[in-house]
Amino acid sequence: MVNKLSDNAKVQPFVSTANNATSWYLASNTGDDGLNTDMQKYFKDTINMIVTNTKTDEMMETLKNGVIQTQNKYKLKR
Repeated sequence: MVNKLSDNAKVQPFVSTANNATSWYLASNTGDDGLNTDMQKYFKDTINMIVTNTKTDEMMETLKNGVIQTQNKYKLKR
């Protein structure tokens, strides 16, 4: 599967770093309409941007800003 996904230029950066992935805020489905729900919205929007061929820089900036906004909302630190 990795070999097939690596051929896709938009997915390749994520696939190439998969071996170094770690768990974080979205590790479980809490269904609490809080942190997970807020974070999921930004990732969903990013996936939709991939489908519509949005420029990578714009897409990643939107995701980054959304994650930072959510981290600040819940007073999370990395």
